[in-house]
Amino acid sequence: MEAENFSEIKARITSVIKNFELKYEFWKDAPNVFIFYFERLHDQSNSFNPIMYVLMDGEKVFNRWTPMIDNQPLYVDRFVISKHILFGIADTNRTFFYVHKNLKLYSVQKYETDCSIIPSDYDPSYVMKMIPKNVKVI
Repeated sequence: MEAENFSEIKARITSVIKNFELKYEFWKDAPNVFIFYFERLHDQSNSFNPIMYVLMDGEKVFNRWTPMIDNQPLYVDRFVISKHILFGIADTNRTFFYVHKNLKLYSVQKYETDCSIIPSDYDPSYVMKMIPKNVKVI
């Protein structure tokens, strides 16, 4: 590798480390899927564009993955793994969804603004939806 190529690569890696937070999940019941997602730090714009890579069992290369619904990307904030199910929450899109082991989305649901979605750690088919209620105290 030439020195100038190495310095360019090093500069790009340094930029990624400074500007992104790395999150990851190991979905061992899928079987053996690693999901890495980089979230931009200190982004002042209204755009939110995480970068996701998936390594499937037996593969040697990470593949870029963007969960989509109706040809629109879902900007996933967090994943929860429960048994053989991957549960995703996209707060920006106000959507929660399940992912099959072949990375196909199913049971995609929208939720209300200011609502919190909490999946069960024990049974992924149970989801708690918390909606704030305005109460005036006199």
